[in-house]
Amino acid sequence: MPSIRLLSLVQHSLQPGEKLKWIPWQLRLSSKQYSEIMEAKSSKPMRTEAQLLASAIYDDTPEMAVSHLRLSVSWLQRIQTVFRNAWALCGAAHLNNLKAFDKRVEHLALPDRADSSLKGPTTQELLAADRKIWNTISSLAASGWSLDEALYEVTSIRSDLANLLQPRPRPPPTPPGPNRRPNGGKGKGRGKGLQKPDSPSKSDSWPSNWVLKAKGKVLCKRYQRNLCALPNCKFAHLCAVRGCGKEHCAVDHDKKPS
Repeated sequence: MPSIRLLSLVQHSLQPGEKLKWIPWQLRLSSKQYSEIMEAKSSKPMRTEAQLLASAIYDDTPEMAVSHLRLSVSWLQRIQTVFRNAWALCGAAHLNNLKAFDKRVEHLALPDRADSSLKGPTTQELLAADRKIWNTISSLAASGWSLDEALYEVTSIRSDLANLLQPRPRPPPTPPGPNRRPNGGKGKGRGKGLQKPDSPSKSDSWPSNWVLKAKGKVLCKRYQRNLCALPNCKFAHLCAVRGCGKEHCAVDHDKKPS
């Protein structure tokens, strides 16, 4: 059974001089859903006088959150049933025409597709398509069409529904990164991961006959290749060749007299 709020919105749009308006899905509540939301609000803790006054002035309409919902058959059928019953109870259209329209939307939005490279519309895309279709129905009704005729037009004659709800290609899978294994796993233990192709090995970066300390001081590694340009380097600028420790870089060790 549709909620009183939904029935009043539908009935208002059917009044003489009024135009059919798209009713947001957040307001397409059944009477049970409407009551549950109202009861949940009334069970909140005591509010201040300002909050009570604001609630009396502003209409806090119960709404159903749909932005985070995932499109499913049961959810879509439940909303469609409530909405079409509201139009039928208000005498706007025959129930069979409303059912045919909903069945067409369900078939396009939730197809049983064997092609895994395609996917159906998302919830937000379905809401946008529904709004455009009802705007078309409203335009037809404003031109003198009955709601039954407008529903049959968009359901069986025009291709608007098929165009708006057509299958979308699925995005390609994310390729593995350069430092990931093909199966997505990680290397076991330390030092077993993939190395960069251009990175030198440890033996090439620091020869075995070079030491890290000389005369009790930590040596500057960049100085050993004559690359350090710091005037106040905190490391010692002494030769790293084992047994030397003189004031020249390691790459110039053979060039200096002993």
